[in-house]
Amino acid sequence: MKRLVIFGIIAVCGFFLHQMDHNGGIDFGAGLDADHKVVGARTTFAPGDGFTWRAHLSQKVGTTTVTRTIVRVGANGAETTLNSDTLPSSDPDVDYIYGNGSVSGLSGLGVRPPGTFTLRYWSGSTLLAQGTFTLTQ
Repeated sequence: MKRLVIFGIIAVCGFFLHQMDHNGGIDFGAGLDADHKVVGARTTFAPGDGFTWRAHLSQKVGTTTVTRTIVRVGANGAETTLNSDTLPSSDPDVDYIYGNGSVSGLSGLGVRPPGTFTLRYWSGSTLLAQGTFTLTQ
């Protein structure tokens, strides 16, 4: 298993790229176990909560960059992009991304409660993974 391939500070959230899964979903929860799998799975978080995720990419990254987008999902389903940034990847063969931080750390990405949000990872125009979470007041 390859160790750290990419590291970024996202406000107070770090994320890492690794190799393993392929379903295109994102698990959210309270923490990560030793194998970087989410524990305390949930999709609703309150201020002060830890915020952990693992994106199971639908295919290997295939490039030296990954794009992360976060959108706010309105009551009518309309999406507003809050953040989109390109992150370096030193290994095109990685196929999962995990991160660990806090709800308050998401504010650096424009994510503020309350609301419903979707996190996506892209390689070029190919959607690699997406998952939706909710933040309460």
